[in-house]
Amino acid sequence: MATQAKRRGGMIRLQESLQNTVKREKLYDETESDSDDSDDSDGGSGTAAPQNSCQPVVPRLKWHKLDVPYHEQRRLAKETKLEEMKKPLTSIEKLLKAKKTVFVGGPNGLQAKHAHSIQSYLTMVSKKKCLSIDASQRAVESHVFAAKWGGHQVHSWTRLWVANCKLPKSLQD
Repeated sequence: MATQAKRRGGMIRLQESLQNTVKREKLYDETESDSDDSDDSDGGSGTAAPQNSCQPVVPRLKWHKLDVPYHEQRRLAKETKLEEMKKPLTSIEKLLKAKKTVFVGGPNGLQAKHAHSIQSYLTMVSKKKCLSIDASQRAVESHVFAAKWGGHQVHSWTRLWVANCKLPKSLQD
């Protein structure tokens, strides 16, 4: 019973809005014809200002078919982004395996933990296909950082690594 009343109310509102649009169109047509008559009586010396503040209804743009469908564009963009993540992953893995690598705080210091967090994040995103937020929180939790704060930080560290191949350094050094 209540749903029927809602439907009636919706139908009444729809009818009222249609009536209002028809009234606006009629009013616009009348003002156009009045302004044409006033232009002729003035002798065409000036332009008459419109008496109505309603603007004419602009027709919607037509939909057109894309050359490459939107879902294909998204899929291709995602694949290219994952491919771009593989190069920094291999470079940080080489950095961590190299015996010549010396971290600021030693092999268990803060900079080493940052590097391992970046490696974990890149592995989860590129190989395991995890979502970025979930992967960043899991990566920092596994390396003894807070989930929320560390998730934000590992994202910025990874961006720095991908762009410049630089690990973050402590500000106290």
